[in-house]
Amino acid sequence: MSYTDQDVREGRRLMDSGRENRLVIGDKLLSVTVPGQDGDFDRYCDEISLNPRTAREYRHTARMCTPPVRQFVAASGVHVSYSALREGARLAPSGKPYDEGYSMLRSLLKEAREAGAGCGVGVVD
Repeated sequence: MSYTDQDVREGRRLMDSGRENRLVIGDKLLSVTVPGQDGDFDRYCDEISLNPRTAREYRHTARMCTPPVRQFVAASGVHVSYSALREGARLAPSGKPYDEGYSMLRSLLKEAREAGAGCGVGVVD
């Protein structure tokens, strides 16, 4: 079985939608739950059928992936997976993100664009 460039573009569009959906869910979790009130958080997760551990990941990633970072990713024209965004938000033993502000991702996207990647051609995973 083979696939076309159109199949790849469509697959990436779907993956991008999945990334955006996870970030939107994280945004919703940030807006409806108060940090430290785990009972309310857990009940909300139960109401929407979302595992609390997964919900905490979505919420944290959404908090770290600020609107300027999201705009930069969207404007890059390079496919960036949710996994890459999650990794950028991952906490170091100090409790701070390893790559606060996503400087490494920004650098990789800049390099990819300079190398001619874009319009859904490049992949950052």
